[in-house]
Amino acid sequence: MAEEDIRNHRTRCFGHILNLAARAFLWGEDPDSFEREAFTEAAFQVEERELRLWRKRGAVGKLHNIVRFVRASPQRRELMKSLACDQNDEDGYQLFEEERAAIDLELMQNNETRWNSTFLMIQRAIRKREHIDHFIAYLETKTSEPRQRVPVQDQLSP
Repeated sequence: MAEEDIRNHRTRCFGHILNLAARAFLWGEDPDSFEREAFTEAAFQVEERELRLWRKRGAVGKLHNIVRFVRASPQRRELMKSLACDQNDEDGYQLFEEERAAIDLELMQNNETRWNSTFLMIQRAIRKREHIDHFIAYLETKTSEPRQRVPVQDQLSP
């Protein structure tokens, strides 16, 4: 076989094909342009610009921003975990082992290198939805500093 035939007839890894298909479905025809645009700004402007770029991606982008906000600080991670425990205690529920395990789980951040990371981020957020909603509501009532709250533009509707 000629070199050109080999390149034209090769079969890619199934995981790679699935990653490309999922990215095209979520981000459109050119997902790499989104990445290039997200990282070309000056360092002090990158964060706000990147948040806006992710917001444009709809619910998945907003979820990305929420997860990033929570995971950006160990204090926020601990606050979310303690609020989840308090929320279940207030409800007066006897926690089953599975519910207790859900409290201990952290939110997962999607990334470029793991092909199913966006799916895993969404799956974990669905499992912890009540905890996320409670965390956002708590910050809205207890924090006066806007930078210490999840931006209104990133909050997901019920």
